[in-house]
Amino acid sequence: MTGLCRAGQLLMVGFAPEEMEEVRSLASQGRLGGVILFERNARTSLEVARLTSQLIAVQAPVPPLVVAVDQEQGRVCRIREGVTLFPGPSELGLLRRPATTARVARWVALELSCLGINLNLAPVADLPETTPWPPVLEGRAFGQEPFQVASQVAAWVRGSQGAGVASCVKHFPGHGSVKGDTHRELPEDVSAEEKILGHHLVPFKAALEAGVCCVMISHVVYPALDPNGPASLSPRLVGGLLRGAMGFQGLVLTDDLDMGAVASSLDPVEAVVKAIQAGVDLALV
Repeated sequence: MTGLCRAGQLLMVGFAPEEMEEVRSLASQGRLGGVILFERNARTSLEVARLTSQLIAVQAPVPPLVVAVDQEQGRVCRIREGVTLFPGPSELGLLRRPATTARVARWVALELSCLGINLNLAPVADLPETTPWPPVLEGRAFGQEPFQVASQVAAWVRGSQGAGVASCVKHFPGHGSVKGDTHRELPEDVSAEEKILGHHLVPFKAALEAGVCCVMISHVVYPALDPNGPASLSPRLVGGLLRGAMGFQGLVLTDDLDMGAVASSLDPVEAVVKAIQAGVDLALV
């Protein structure tokens, strides 16, 4: 395997429809780790099926291409036509019926699998602390009580992965104590270490115990854990906390490095290098 192939496999890329030929070329050479679909190229199930079939037809056999989408349900659902749409996590959380959440996740996964998608960037395991919830988490979190949310998160993971689509729990180690939006700025969570480890990590621990395949790292700074930068670029949080203390051996993915939290201070190449050095497996760009 060439150096270009190895480097490319550290990237998960979003792309516009007019960039499809370039993406197909990179996939055919084994120079991509994955792709992520957004509404610009994945609004309908028919569009998704056509797109993934083109990628699958040309992809290098090893390693397989990761094809991801945010299909959380509720407010964040990239594919809106030709699939079943369910109530979002906040509504499912109010039911307090993990078995229902597992059935929803299973049905979503069955449909995604038919469309050629093998990674759903869900569930959200964050614990919103304010009322109303921070706009970035509105409708996306299962609730505010750690153990109740943990049961829902674990149920989603088991339901989705039992139907053949990997889950990605997010946004590690928790986005609930900040009001800022990482799409626009780099926020800080000033919580004490004890609160982060004993409160915000509870749903993430449940996801790991359920066998989650992937963890997405947030672009929030946690001074109590590492004051030097966002979690997505932090060796202490990725290599030390998630890989080391928590023992996670699955896929580690950054949140989108094009978001303002990172892009406002680093160019894309610098951001990717720092993420990989922190211990991330796939940098989302």
